[in-house]
Amino acid sequence: MKNPILIHTLFILIMCCSTVFGQPILVNSLDDVNDGSCDANHCSLREAILLANTYIHPEITFEIPGNTPMPWSIKPTTNLPAIQSNNSNFNFSIMDLHGSDIVISGSQLPGKTQELDYALLINTNGNVAVKGLLFRDCSRGILVKNVDTLVIGGGALPKGGNAPNVFLFNKNDLYFDGLYKHALIQGNIFGADRQLNKGIGAGEIGIKCINGNTLSGTMIIGDGGSPDDYMRNFFCGHTNASIDLQSVSNVTIEGNYFDMGRNAHSIVPASKNNIRLTKCKNSTIIDNYLGATDKQIFLDSCHNVKMEYNHLGTINYYLDYPMKYGIVINHCEDIRVGSTDLIRANRFNGHSENSIHSINSRNIHLIYNEIGIYNGINNSNIINGIMLDNTNNTEVIGNLFLGSVEDCIHIINSDSIHILKNDFSVLDYYPVGSTGIHLTDARDIWIGDSTATGNNIFTRLNKGIEIDGTSSNCIFNFQNSFFCNLDKGFTILDSANHRIKPPDIFKRSGSVVFGQALPLSLIQIYSHETRCPQSPCQGKEFLGSTYTDAYGYWEYDFNGMMSGSKTFTTTSFQSGTSEFSTCIDVSTITQMTLTKAGSECEAATLRCLLNPLPAGVQYMWSGPNGFSSSEPVVNAQFKGWYHLEVTHPTWNYSLKDSIFILPKTSSTYTINSTLCSGKSFTLEGHVFDEKNPQGQFISQYKNDAGCDSIIVVNLQFTPSIEIEINPTLCPSETYTVGDSTFSYIHPEGIVVLKAFNPDECDTIVHVKIDYIMTHAFQIDTIVCKDEIVELYGQTLTESEPKKLINLNIVGQSGCDSVVLVNVDFISPEPTIKKILASCSDTLSGSIILNIGASLFPPYTVFINNMLIGSFSETNIELTGLESGTHDIVLSDKKGCKSELIQVNIPQHPINEVTTLNELDLPIGLPYQIKLATTLSNQSIAWSTEQYLSCSDCFEPIIIPYADQTYQYQIVDKNGCNTFGSIHVHVHKKDQPKIFVPNIFSPNGDGYNDLLEVSYADLTLQSIHIFNRWGGVVYASDTNFSWDGTSQNQLVDVGAYVYIVTFKLPGSEEDKSLKGLVCLIK
Repeated sequence: MKNPILIHTLFILIMCCSTVFGQPILVNSLDDVNDGSCDANHCSLREAILLANTYIHPEITFEIPGNTPMPWSIKPTTNLPAIQSNNSNFNFSIMDLHGSDIVISGSQLPGKTQELDYALLINTNGNVAVKGLLFRDCSRGILVKNVDTLVIGGGALPKGGNAPNVFLFNKNDLYFDGLYKHALIQGNIFGADRQLNKGIGAGEIGIKCINGNTLSGTMIIGDGGSPDDYMRNFFCGHTNASIDLQSVSNVTIEGNYFDMGRNAHSIVPASKNNIRLTKCKNSTIIDNYLGATDKQIFLDSCHNVKMEYNHLGTINYYLDYPMKYGIVINHCEDIRVGSTDLIRANRFNGHSENSIHSINSRNIHLIYNEIGIYNGINNSNIINGIMLDNTNNTEVIGNLFLGSVEDCIHIINSDSIHILKNDFSVLDYYPVGSTGIHLTDARDIWIGDSTATGNNIFTRLNKGIEIDGTSSNCIFNFQNSFFCNLDKGFTILDSANHRIKPPDIFKRSGSVVFGQALPLSLIQIYSHETRCPQSPCQGKEFLGSTYTDAYGYWEYDFNGMMSGSKTFTTTSFQSGTSEFSTCIDVSTITQMTLTKAGSECEAATLRCLLNPLPAGVQYMWSGPNGFSSSEPVVNAQFKGWYHLEVTHPTWNYSLKDSIFILPKTSSTYTINSTLCSGKSFTLEGHVFDEKNPQGQFISQYKNDAGCDSIIVVNLQFTPSIEIEINPTLCPSETYTVGDSTFSYIHPEGIVVLKAFNPDECDTIVHVKIDYIMTHAFQIDTIVCKDEIVELYGQTLTESEPKKLINLNIVGQSGCDSVVLVNVDFISPEPTIKKILASCSDTLSGSIILNIGASLFPPYTVFINNMLIGSFSETNIELTGLESGTHDIVLSDKKGCKSELIQVNIPQHPINEVTTLNELDLPIGLPYQIKLATTLSNQSIAWSTEQYLSCSDCFEPIIIPYADQTYQYQIVDKNGCNTFGSIHVHVHKKDQPKIFVPNIFSPNGDGYNDLLEVSYADLTLQSIHIFNRWGGVVYASDTNFSWDGTSQNQLVDVGAYVYIVTFKLPGSEEDKSLKGLVCLIK
């Protein structure tokens, strides 16, 4: 409501400015004479309007001589001049300062047959305000042709009282037939007076706005959200409509009273319609009281209209007369009735037809309304709460229905409706209601949802949901609650929802129940309320759901929910939801098991086991080849499905199960194959070769029937071809057989030449080359890794360490001279043999390296790029290392370097010591020092033996005679040292044991934030803290610590005096300790 408030403020500013800068015109005569002047001697209303049109800020008021008898009526014989000015700054106001004493009557005006008469005509580019006048006996009380800002009524009069305009006995009270930018209509009385004594049934329309106003601006009818009751308009007695608006936008109708009185008397108004909007959009109807006999709100071809917090029907001040419709929505779109704020819900009661009736509309939102409100009087009941007729894309959410004569919701020939969170509960002190939701030829209706937060409640109704009509389809019931309804909670008539059936139950195994329904459908499971024995089976509480498979089978585990009455529904997303099934306690379902027995390859024995097994059970077997039996145990000899159905006279279900039987016979498989000589064939661990070419065995794998598979093997062998080749070559020559090349470096081997024909065997070639060695030489050398050897124009690397190099020199044998070069690439390869941890903050860690076989010692060691030393032994110990990660590199005598090794030296855990570092001891009184450590220890040494019982024990006894500091050194199990000290302060035995620090810092860092008194063997009495002027900043006899604040404020930095009083044991004498403490930040 932000926009109406801003507009309301604008109107007030305009009228206030008019008052300040106005040009007053005083009407002092009731006649209709125009003598050409308007002065103190004579000024009629006609003369005043003509004069006002020549001003910029005219203000017409009335001062009729006191000797003029009332009523003071102005009866023009022709229409008064129009309020007219082309000046956009024109601000016209007319008011009766005393309030509604001046009557402008059209009783003598001509033109009533053609509706040409009016009391006031407004046709100006400026602003107009009309207050405190009474208009009557006109075809149109006020006719608006053109205006910028219009104020009709509203506010208080300058001489006190309210400023309503009163309209009586007019055919149209306020008639808009042109453009306006802003219109504010507040606190007026239309149609009849407040006492309902005059005007009822005399007028047709209160406020009328006809076609052609689509370019107009904003209109507010009513209080506009104002808390003042006198800003509301009062409408009563119009035979057609209280408000009739056509083709307008941005209208707010708020806080008005329509056809109701402020008492409990039954008053039948003449009004058929309270509010009628035609082709309007972007409008709001809020907080109105309505009581027309036919339609209290009628929307026709409207768009984007909101209605909330309205009171419709008999609830309006307990009036009691027939009312047909609350809200009628016809050919509309995007209409919202109600609000998510429950306080702003619309309230309906006593409509003889429908509280809400939507026809040929779409995108309708009916949310959180209260329909059928009980007000303590035996009013007529609502026939239908909500009627949706040919209405699509609509949601009905969160409404409260307190009963209806026929249907709370009736949906006819509509689709795409979502009904969520509604309460159809009829209270216990009401008679049982009729039907919650009645659907006729409706489609795609979603009642409830799968989130468990959108479910509806149906209780104490005749029927919860009834579906009829041959074309009703896709009506969905999701997780709604039905209980204590006289008929089924969900009833399907005719062929609605394709007459989808509830699911069947045919088996239970433990807590798992099996059933069958429509394939690929949703099975919903509910509990049944058993406290209403007269009610048929229906689902109160949703327990869970499951889906059927492609064959329609489903199962559900009732673990923890076995007992109690259950009911089921089937939901197909192509058809809708079924009715509730017959109730059943699933824990009472007899468990059935089919077993199969018999040896592997003979007829199977089928047995039905029931738990429990009641007397009178009937068995009905069926199977292939016409098989049937009524016995619990049968023999199955044929391939196919065997079906069993078990029934009992007391069961409301039948048990069903099936088993597939396949005839059991052995199978023989023969393998015939030809192999090359020397080959073998292995199958399931059985080996067949030239020595064992034939045989049979039973496979470890069964056939489809579960019987043996017999394998028969027959092999034949073809011999292989082998060839030997032994050529003599020069060392620089090579020899190729197939894909293999032989050389001086690789002189012999075996080559298998694959046969081109799969029926033939491979050829095996044995190759051995003899080389003429007259001019062949060999060079062996060693270099570091990553080095490159250049020799005779050839390069040898670690990846290619051997080469045969042709020197291209022909020897006496006719062969080239060759050199075979072998290079060994080496580098030191140390390994970590041992790592010793380091103590905290010391260089006590060590590493032992192992070089392995000695290559070229000595070895130079670098740690973290620093030279450590040179070593010749294979085991190198590196000491004096701190904890952490170290990079180690070795190089040998040839300068070959090892790969970098990263070694992490751990740190021994710190030995933490717990003891009293400060001791305050009486002189000469023995005391044993206690030390506790987190690690086991090897030894301890004290710095001095003075007054100690020993210098190497952990708990020495001290007999103090003077202040002394004792230092100690502990060697723990890892050989690490821990140092510490204990200071002993000696006092006389009768000296009080009390201590107050001389400094503290209350800055919230967790250290020395409090000034605390330390004491022993005495009782504290009080503590006082003084500032330097002697003022007490802190005092307490219970809390002997100070946080540096006074009156919850931190005091300044500086010195403060403390006095602590105490008593010694066995003494009643108060002693005190005084001193200075310094407070710092």
